[in-house]
Amino acid sequence: MRTAADAMQEPVWVKGEETVKDAFKRMHDYRLSGLPVIDDLYHVVGYINLLEVMDACLKQADDTPG
Repeated sequence: MRTAADAMQEPVWVKGEETVKDAFKRMHDYRLSGLPVIDDLYHVVGYINLLEVMDACLKQADDTPG
């Protein structure tokens, strides 16, 4: 019988103070569609996915003058 630990991948996360770019790079590097967001005690406080990353990038592009 296999255990959950046998099937799991390396844990990957992003901290809340990291940038959207950091989150995207980590998702890309590990081929993930989303990441848990953790606090300084490694408690999960949220989740960010690729759609939210794209939304943040588009909003930033809209806010850029020019």
